[in-house]
Order: sequence, then structure tokens, then C-alpha cells
Amino acid sequence: MIQMLLKIVIGVPYSKVMLAKIFITFFLVVITLQTSCVNVKEFEEEQMNLALEEGSLASLRVSKDFKFRTHKEVNVILTVPDFLKKAVFKIFAKSGNYDSISIGRATFDTKGYFEHNFETLSTADSIIVYSDYVGLLKDLSLPIVNGEVRFDYRDIYESTYNNTAKSKSKSKSKSQSISSKFIDFNFTYLGSFDSKNGVPDYLEEPDIITSDFLDEVNVSFPDNSDWDGQVNPKKIMDSETQLVLTEEAEVWVTFVSEGTKKTNAIGYYSYNLGDTPETIDDLTSLNIIFPNTSFSNKKGGLVSGDKVSLGRFTGNTVIGWFLVRDGYKGNEVKNNKDIYFSNPDFNENKDSSIPNHTAVVFDNNRKLALFGYEDLEKKNTINDYNDVIFYVKTSPENAISIANVTPLGLPNDEDGDGVEDGLDNYPNDATKAFNNYAPSATTTGKLLFEDLWPSQGDYDFNDLVVDYRYNLITNSNNRVTHMDCDFLIENIGGSLQNGFAITLPISPSLIAGVDGQINNGEYAILSDNGTEQGTLANETVVFIAGNVINMEGDTINVTITFNTPIDPLQLGEMPFNPFLIVNGDRAREVHLPDYTPTSKAGLLNSFKDRSDPNTGTYYKGINNLPWALNIYDNSFVVPFESIPITKQYTEFANWANSSGVENKDWFIKVN
Repeated sequence: MIQMLLKIVIGVPYSKVMLAKIFITFFLVVITLQTSCVNVKEFEEEQMNLALEEGSLASLRVSKDFKFRTHKEVNVILTVPDFLKKAVFKIFAKSGNYDSISIGRATFDTKGYFEHNFETLSTADSIIVYSDYVGLLKDLSLPIVNGEVRFDYRDIYESTYNNTAKSKSKSKSKSQSISSKFIDFNFTYLGSFDSKNGVPDYLEEPDIITSDFLDEVNVSFPDNSDWDGQVNPKKIMDSETQLVLTEEAEVWVTFVSEGTKKTNAIGYYSYNLGDTPETIDDLTSLNIIFPNTSFSNKKGGLVSGDKVSLGRFTGNTVIGWFLVRDGYKGNEVKNNKDIYFSNPDFNENKDSSIPNHTAVVFDNNRKLALFGYEDLEKKNTINDYNDVIFYVKTSPENAISIANVTPLGLPNDEDGDGVEDGLDNYPNDATKAFNNYAPSATTTGKLLFEDLWPSQGDYDFNDLVVDYRYNLITNSNNRVTHMDCDFLIENIGGSLQNGFAITLPISPSLIAGVDGQINNGEYAILSDNGTEQGTLANETVVFIAGNVINMEGDTINVTITFNTPIDPLQLGEMPFNPFLIVNGDRAREVHLPDYTPTSKAGLLNSFKDRSDPNTGTYYKGINNLPWALNIYDNSFVVPFESIPITKQYTEFANWANSSGVENKDWFIKVN
């Protein structure tokens, strides 16, 4: 009889543990209302305040503007020069000393521009842009300032060359005696250079690097791809890595890229054809071309296209190359560093398991020899031979003769979407190119619900706990074509037969289909494309499961396919307005605080709910307390039954009272 009476009054049955307390409260309410003219809402607030004072919720005095969010939105804006417009990069979020987490992958548009809003933990203080694309800075850490990250690569891809500073002299303006484990001899510099960054003062007018050329470079020297696994490992194992001149010619060396944290120096040596040095002792000199091959904005000042002339050489001259590993320190190339030669015989020593540190391919169309260097001497890691990349051209252009060298690779784009297969997450599907995860590729978020709305409940936030991860799959234009949604029903602490759904602020007609949803709720009426019928024109409801009561521990994988590629901004804010449907009652939705209800929701501003559409306030009760939380991290441990979250997470109250300014990581430690 009591349960029936309660259901009439508040619409849902309570557990036996709470029946006695609720019945007494209900009895007192009836008596009070019969003997006085007290306003019902005022009475409820007095009772709630009394409960707050007596329990662990007493310290909660939350601003009505606080949205209880453990994540924030970061607008990332990047711009590159035209030749890097095809570059592919990854986005990572970083919080203090914690490991960075992968949240997205993308490319630039035809103008070299990228802009996207990413969701990150509220504790995130920087964004890391990491690129496997040879030519683009490998990694760049950028601070988050006022919710924005903005960087223009064009500022650091401007060569230091100018006509007045260029030195035509190739005199040996500086020499240095070197004593190493190899041999005693002199480094010879081609001229003076900037002592801070090691940029030569003798740069020639820079070459123009094109995006098409860089695509081919990336095929020939793919980042983080061991050459032993390449299609043609003869590139390094059998190729002749010395450059032979068939006639008198001037020789230029052009810097293309680097992919290392070391300040490597690059130089050359030469000898007559047929008079190959048998040992290092036979080398007469080592000539430094680039004292420091580090990019600008890292530990150096070079940019792609910086070019140096080595001067004129007679026919039948052989030019070899060497790298001084981490050689540029202070204002010179140090004499106590390892040297790796393009002649593999010179690199044979007990400390090295890579006899050949140099790889070469030939570009017949551009008449250039492209060289790649590996600066690691052990084969216990990836040896990709793109730690330093440069090419060599001559005048006349046909003066180069390199025997047994593989041609420069051509981009392989199997699906024709404009993204080279090695950089494409979906090389065989033109509608897909990149994965973009939220919260990240390695973490999940948690959605916590109280299901007694619009009554207060016990505030333990464990009636339904859902682990989630979204993957917004974008095409080569960074438009979303598919949305993969993974949900784990982690905990069911209530006894009601609740449903779970998400909402997108777009027309249902933009959805081609929904796969994987579990439509086991009698109240859910779906259209042919899997979206709910009868919603508004700009409202798409996707049911994940109609009734989760027997699904604890189950994983639901849902894929949403769009009819046309969509700008990610159109899909709204993560985690896409999820909500709980209470006990099969379609009108009884429970959303995150200040997330708008669907057009089918009811009971707003009733019982303990204090929603006010006029101010954008939704699903907050007395003292602005919510019925749902989104924890944007998987560190959170589900609270125990009937114990308020404020007791199990003692920093929660201070976080809420400070409107999220303090104790941002309150959910990591359980006290």
C-alpha cells in the first residue's frame, strides 16, 4: 500500500531501505499541508536544506552558473606554408606531468589551414602537435590560453637567406682539430655561421619545396617505419651511397627535413674515382656543410629548402657524406662525438649494429639524389633513416651517376582520397581517413546518473554508470562521415528499467543509418534509419539501449553513418547530450546539468527539479545540485550504494563550490 501511494505521488518505487524514511517524510508533508498554507516548493526546499545540514551534502553551496564539467573545449588553429598543406598530424592533450593522450588526427585544407574544437580534461594545459609527415616539425608543444591554441608555422619556415648576407666565398674560414675514437684530423667549415643556431651565412637562394615532392619523400623515408620492413630494403643494404660526378659540375646540397632531437651536423668528403680510401686514415678532410641540421623553433634555425653550394668539382670525383651525431654544441661542432659515414666500411666498429647509416634514392624527374640519415647505431629501435634528409643537385643536371639506387617512391593512394596510404587510417575507404577520439584513444569517460529525478535521490551517482568512448571518423577534408560509439554498462545501482540515448543537434535526415543499437524498450519508436521518430527538425535522438536493467557488464558498439560529410561543429559538444529514460517513461529524461532536454521531455520544474528554460538552467535541483555527471577520464571509481559522492570523494564539494576552479582532479583519488 505504501509503495502504491508513493508511486502515485512521485512516480517511481523506492528501495525497502528508504521506504521508512520516505513514508515518515510523506506523512509529515501531508499533516503540514493540512494544517498550514505553506507553499509546497518552499516546504520542499526547507526539507532539503535540513537534509543538507544533517548529512555530508551540507557543505555544497554551488553557483547556479556552474555546469559540473570535468572537461573543456579547446579551439586549435594551425596554419602552414603551401608546400606542407598535405601534411598529416596528430593532436595530443597534456595535463601537467601526466602522460599526453591522443585525441585526434587530421590534415590541412587546400590553403594550409586547420581549425577544430577538441574536448580535453579541464586540467589540460597544453596541446601537442605530433607529425609523422617528413617536412613538418615532428612535435610541437603549445600552451592552451583562454581555451585556444593558435600557431602559424609560416613564421618558422622563412629562410634566413638574404642577398646581402649571402657569402660567395667557399674558403675554409675556420678549422678545428678533432681527436675521436676514429682518427685525428680537422673539421673544415665552408664559411662563418650563426653561433647560436649554427645556420650558415653562406646559404644560397633557397629551393622551393613543393607538396608533391614532400609526398614522395614521405613514401621513400616513412617516419617510424623500420627499413627492414620496407618493400625494397635494398635501398640501404645494397645501394651505393657515394655520389659520383661524370663530368665537371657545381654541386648544391639542399636541406629537406629532420626528425630527431639531436643537433646533428652534416658534412662531406671527396676523392678521385678509382682511388677509394681503404680506411678512415686515408681521408684528407671533413667539410662541414650544415653545422646544425635542426629545424627552426627547435634547437636550430634551418628550414626546408635552405641550400649550400659545395663549389665545382672535376669529373670522376666521388663525394661521400658524414653525420656528426649530436655534434653542434655551443657555437661549434664538437670533437668528441660519433661520426657516421656514407661509406659503410668506415662505420664498422664494435659499438654499432648498423654498418650503413645512409640511404639514398634518385629522383629522375627532378634530377636529384635524395639522402636520408639514421643517427641511432643500434637496431633495437625503429631505424627509419629520416633523422636528417637532404638532396644533391648539380649543374649540369645530368652530372650525377649513382649505381644500383632505387628510384624515389611515388605516393600510393589506394582509395584516391588524397591521403597517402601510410598516413591514412583507412587506406581502402575513400570516405574515411582519420580517427578522432574522445576522451582519447587510450581512455574512456564515465556518465553517472541518479534515476529518481525529479526527486532528489541518495546522491551516490551509481544508478546507471556508462563508460564511453567516441571516434569521429573524418575524411581527407576533416569532415565527419562516421561516428563509432563504444558504451560499457559498468554499473546498475538502481532497480528501475532505464533506457539510455544520445542527442545530436542536426536533422535526422542527415543520418544514413544506425547500427548496433539495442531497441528493447517498448516506448522507443524508430525510423528506418535508426533515429527516433517524431523529433524536431534539428534534433536527432539515437537510442543506445531501451532497457539496461540486465546489461551490467555488457558493451554496446554503435556506428552512426552520415548521408553527407559533416563539419564536426554541427554535431555539438561532447559527449553528445546523453540522457537516461527513467523506468520506460519517455517523458522522464535525466540529462547532464544544463544540457537541454529533447522535445519529448516532461516534468521539468517539478518536485526537486528547478529547471528554467529562460535562463538555460536544466536538471538542477535545490542548491543547484545535478542528477547526472560526466567524468572525462577513466580514473573514477563508482561510488558505493547509498553513500553520497561527497563522502567518497571529499574534494568534490570544494570543486563544486569553487565552480571547478579548485581540485580539478577530485575524481582521481578516493578518500
